Amino acid sequence: KNRALRVKWCQDRLHWTYEDWIQTLWTDESTFSTTGFGHRPWVLRRPEEEFHPDCIDETWESGRESVMIW
Repeated sequence: KNRALRVKWCQDRLHWTYEDWIQTLWTDESTFSTTGFGHRPWVLRRPEEEFHPDCIDETWESGRESVMIW
């Protein structure tokens, strides 16, 4: 069903000019944080150190709140 709808959408616009297309706003979903930036530490390690205690961070609850917009 989705594929058929996408094909129809394209076929309906085959006659569009360049001017029609430049007035088209392309969007995608975006997530915005409402509580600031989260804590994501970087760990640099060699492949053999994957499970070394110095290369592991405990899990934690971020408390991040966000809103997703399409």
